[in-house]
Parts: sequence; structure tokens; C-alpha cells
Amino acid sequence: TFIVEVANRKQLELWHRPAEEIIGLPLFSVFPELASTDFKKILSEVRNRAERYVGTDVPVLFFRNNQLEQAWFDFTYEPVPDGAG
Repeated sequence: TFIVEVANRKQLELWHRPAEEIIGLPLFSVFPELASTDFKKILSEVRNRAERYVGTDVPVLFFRNNQLEQAWFDFTYEPVPDGAG
């Protein structure tokens, strides 16, 4: 399970969601439209391999303003070790 632990102001604006609607919740519960995409696989690989992933101009469909919208993103997923490594 991937929990949304932090979100910066720009992310919240992009998602059109206040922090209290997403922080502490599973990512794919907040954004169920992403569950059937490669994001779950990418996040799993970042966690399991402890290697960063850089996405450039990645098309993403997600609900915003009560409708499904497509946007393109540049992003980096980087593993953040916890106490267990």
C-alpha cells in the first residue's frame, strides 16, 4: 500500500484537493483512476529495488473538477528508507 504522507502546495493545487482529503490515505484510494495504470508497478519497483524513477512528459488521466482530465507530467520517484532500511 502506498500512503500519501506529504504533498506540497503545488501538488494540492494541481489535484484540486485540500491536504486533509489525501494525507494519510492510500494513494490509489484517493486516485482510483491511477490503479489500472503503470504507476503501481513503477512505485513497487522503486520501493523494491531502492532505485529512483524519472518520468518525462508522462500522460496521466485523473479526476479533477469532477471530470476525467488528461495531463502530462515530469516527475521523479525516489525511495526514502525507513527505519527498516
